Amino acid sequence: MVDAVVGAVSGILVAGIGAWGLLRARAAPEARVEVVDVAFLTREDFAEFSAEEREAWGWREDTDHIPAVLDIKLRNSGGQVAYVHGLTLDVTRRLSVPPTPLPHPAVEGFVPRSADDRPTYAGAAVVAGTTFTPGGPFPPSTVYRMTSGEILRVDAGRPGTNGVKRLSQVLGPGAVDRFCVAIHQDDEPYGPLGFLRLRAEISYNAVRSAKFGREVASPLFRRPEWERVAVVRERLLRDTAYLVERLPSPEQDEFRLPAWRNTVGRYLDAYERHLDAGVAFYAQAGQDADPEVARMNESLAELPALRLELEIPRQLTRPSPWATRSGEDTPA
Repeated sequence: MVDAVVGAVSGILVAGIGAWGLLRARAAPEARVEVVDVAFLTREDFAEFSAEEREAWGWREDTDHIPAVLDIKLRNSGGQVAYVHGLTLDVTRRLSVPPTPLPHPAVEGFVPRSADDRPTYAGAAVVAGTTFTPGGPFPPSTVYRMTSGEILRVDAGRPGTNGVKRLSQVLGPGAVDRFCVAIHQDDEPYGPLGFLRLRAEISYNAVRSAKFGREVASPLFRRPEWERVAVVRERLLRDTAYLVERLPSPEQDEFRLPAWRNTVGRYLDAYERHLDAGVAFYAQAGQDADPEVARMNESLAELPALRLELEIPRQLTRPSPWATRSGEDTPA
């Protein structure tokens, strides 16, 4: 009798366990978002777009700049819907482009010049952009807009500043998705953005997250603008000759020529700092082999001869902070 009761109870338990296991097997596994790829669009990527599409991104045909656009691809390998609601960017390095050199010293203030002789001043271009869906076999489902100030806020000069962007993406079971984040530079306190390195993390289903497995380095969004020392030399020699021709005589003028040489000396010091900053910018971005670096170093090597030719001593008394910071807003 006891054996019969025990056998019946055991049978019920086994049946219950079997039914529970069957229900678990039939229940779909939860959502599982994987970050398949994170990359910045390169010059080659933009070359595949039409002129109208590139313009919509903020591309300017007359410059060497490219827009800052992050391309993100996701996959939901789980069995339930994934609601993607956040993107966190951990910026490990950001470089601003060194500021353009000061306008060349003009002889205005030393002797009058006609309107035709007045120097021209070039302003730095600002990359803009707009929401846009490019063509292709798998176009992005959404293009989000972020400002560089919004996601790259410097925290007491330390790297690793987190920026969070609210998203609204839905991935069904087994689905894939691609979206882009266009980084606009309308809040840049340090100058135009030139380079970024960061880590990306996706948040979904309230408390879950998925990280991309490696750091992402951007291309150079823009390059330092500069002039060869030969161009600087030609301009300074021309302006100096212009000044000397209009003095009563160099011996009789006790102020203008020495003051002009001091002005030129300060300008050449600023020019040297700018070239130092440009070389350091490429080094910090891991682009030491760029041909521009060799050309900048060539101009730096020719500066002492130019100073000697113009009889202008070097006035720098300490290294430029740009030479060590390289336009880096958050030193590593």
